[in-house]
Amino acid sequence: MEPAELDRCLRVLAEVEALSRTDPEHPDAVAVRRATAKLFKTVKDSRRAERRARVMAADEAVTAATATAAPGRIDDETQGSPLVSNALGASAGTLLRARACYICKNRYVDVDAFYHQLCPSCAELNRSHRDARTDLTGRRALLTGGRAKIGMYIALRLLRDGAHTTITTRFPRDAVRRFAGMPDSADWLHRLRIVGIDLRDPAQVISLAESVA
Repeated sequence: MEPAELDRCLRVLAEVEALSRTDPEHPDAVAVRRATAKLFKTVKDSRRAERRARVMAADEAVTAATATAAPGRIDDETQGSPLVSNALGASAGTLLRARACYICKNRYVDVDAFYHQLCPSCAELNRSHRDARTDLTGRRALLTGGRAKIGMYIALRLLRDGAHTTITTRFPRDAVRRFAGMPDSADWLHRLRIVGIDLRDPAQVISLAESVA
């Protein structure tokens, strides 16, 4: 905007302000108030969006430093890297906007270095159980849906603790690839049975139940 135009604009606003004092409902005063209100709202919304973006960027940086929300995390256990945090210490940082814990639903701002969706108390409890071991030698386990993600991790824990484990999946060949590709598969692969099954089919479910009974 040219200086002369800005000066003219300010003079008009001053005149409208004086007019509003004497006749608040004058059509000219009302028209300018509406125009300036819209301008004020635009500026206010823009500043709010900028603040929101800064908060989001800061919180995303904290979250990205955790193990479970690392940008490079890969869900295929046989291809991905071990879950580790890039943060130094037990905390990845502090959120600017509190979020609800996935388990207890309490709001928190201090983010655990490993679990990005858990409050410090729930994260500590889950870490204490994460590496818990027990002797399952001679036990048999049936796990529905053990091909990938949490199902595969459960199956691996059962196998590594000595259990004879049967898993079900609609993709048995991929399950074989995943389990056989684990570095320690030679220690427990002989105790793993993979059953290709669609649990939506009652006949297949009954057949599976009879085979493991």
